[in-house]
Amino acid sequence: MTVLSLQQNTDEWYEWRRSKIGASDCPIIMGVSPFKTPLDLYNEKINGTKTFINKAMERGSSMEGEALVSFGVEMGVITNPQVFQHPEIEWMVASLDGWCEEGGFHVEVKCPNENVCKNIKLGIIPPYYQWQIQHQLCVANTSFGYLYVYDGLEGTLVKIDRDDQMIAKLLEKEREFFNLLQTETPPTSEDSMPLRSDSEWQDAVNAWKEAKRARMEAEELEKICKEGLIYLANNKNCAGGGVRLLQRTRQGAVDYSKIAALKGVNIDLYRKPSYTYWELSEW
Repeated sequence: MTVLSLQQNTDEWYEWRRSKIGASDCPIIMGVSPFKTPLDLYNEKINGTKTFINKAMERGSSMEGEALVSFGVEMGVITNPQVFQHPEIEWMVASLDGWCEEGGFHVEVKCPNENVCKNIKLGIIPPYYQWQIQHQLCVANTSFGYLYVYDGLEGTLVKIDRDDQMIAKLLEKEREFFNLLQTETPPTSEDSMPLRSDSEWQDAVNAWKEAKRARMEAEELEKICKEGLIYLANNKNCAGGGVRLLQRTRQGAVDYSKIAALKGVNIDLYRKPSYTYWELSEW
């Protein structure tokens, strides 16, 4: 990595980051940030606007120094903020909360809300933390780093190992995003969807997935029962038990490309008005 003499959170640092892809940008670009979309990030970098900071973010920022001291005491090391640049990819940078020169590792300090702290104590690491740290490991060219989550009284320490598969994915997506910045091409709307991770949304998702599974099971059972009735009817029309089994013939769809009279005709001119609907799918 290349060590830079920039001081974090200064006007010079903010302006410099506009043309770079930093570690905090990575989760947004990967589509796992619950706070911003790729389009939000694009507009910030193109227009030069600073990130909006709410009270919770101010609280977390104010506690970072205290958290670094707590990490240093727990690990028996000294760390300092440092700005790195990838030695080969000029636009890829990382502003580290703490870098341990002697140990050759870094720490990412977080001071989140109570629920996030509890989850991390249970070993549940938010994806947006994982992608951010993998970006940092790539820039620093190190094999591991630490996530230190501090609640104001105590910290939870998590060692994060380098994952080259994740790094390959983030390099691909970040390069695509950087190219969008260079050509001033906004991300597509699908790339700019916010990612919800709150419990209310997750409960609704789980209920939908359960209903979807139940429907698929019911459809499969209905298909089996229908095939059984067709077999019992000996492939003939039949009625009984309050149902009728009739064999029907449905006409196939018209292949308009085979109609000579329509050659060169703009069929779109005869379409009915478009309409909006919601598509819900798993990804």
